[in-house]
Amino acid sequence: MAEKNPRRLALILEDLQQELSRWALKASAAINASSYRQRQMREQVVQVQRQTNIIVQRLVDDRETTKAAEEEVKTVYATCEDAKELSHHTLAKAVATLKQADDTLLHWQNELELALAWLKRAEERVRLAEIELAAAQAELRTAQSELSWAENAYRSCHNKGRRKNCNGEAARVQAAQARVVQARHRVHLAEVELAAAKAERERARARVRCCQTAVGYATEALNMATDAHEQATIAVNVAERSLEVAESAQRVMVAIHSLIAQEEEKSEEMETLVQRITVLEDEAQTQHTTASRTEEIAQSYHTFARMELDHRILRLYALDRPEQLG
Repeated sequence: MAEKNPRRLALILEDLQQELSRWALKASAAINASSYRQRQMREQVVQVQRQTNIIVQRLVDDRETTKAAEEEVKTVYATCEDAKELSHHTLAKAVATLKQADDTLLHWQNELELALAWLKRAEERVRLAEIELAAAQAELRTAQSELSWAENAYRSCHNKGRRKNCNGEAARVQAAQARVVQARHRVHLAEVELAAAKAERERARARVRCCQTAVGYATEALNMATDAHEQATIAVNVAERSLEVAESAQRVMVAIHSLIAQEEEKSEEMETLVQRITVLEDEAQTQHTTASRTEEIAQSYHTFARMELDHRILRLYALDRPEQLG
């Protein structure tokens, strides 16, 4: 029977020995694979921990940056509100100043028209006064010529040797003298009128110059007021736009707070995950250590079993020798 045949038993033991060797190799390979996976797990845990630390630090930095940005946005928003209020106040003043400048220019333009009309009348008065003076002077010269002729006639009448009635010549002299006096009075009145007309013309010219200067200043003031109004309008638009930007920045800050809250939630989830992975890694390390120790013990048993099997196989082969059987 096979179980009583030493060689047959030796072959069975050799098969068992090979099976034990294969098991030992598989066990060693399994432990090595477990060690490799354990190292990979540890590296992954370290990497996840590092990433988590980076995220946590980034979250801390984001909080600080967001806090500083939020304070800056509050300051900018308050400044923009003040700028908007000030710009509207400035625009209102610019509108009032523009209206006042426009009214002032219109007033002095009207005054200039009146002054020019006055100057025209004054120049016409001077022209008429000059005509009157020329006529009066011509009349005076005529009267003086007539007086000279009458006086000559009167003297000629008296210079004759015989007595003669010179009453007619005397009457003509008196009449000529009266006309000379009257002509001189007319010249005097014409000179007074001409002087008054020229004085009025100078006053009119001075008024025109004054009004022209005032119109120039008023025009310049109107231009400046117009520029100020345009600048104030631009300032209002800029202030309102800046306030809109500041409001947008506030909305962005709200969105950033929401994102930070999401980051905090994810960070907490990752920290929890890292803790769980660490626990699992520790458990796996413990199990791996236990398995390694068990494998070492099994390998010791395997070595001992192989030695024992070698010894048994040799004994069986020894029993199967012919000399032993004889």
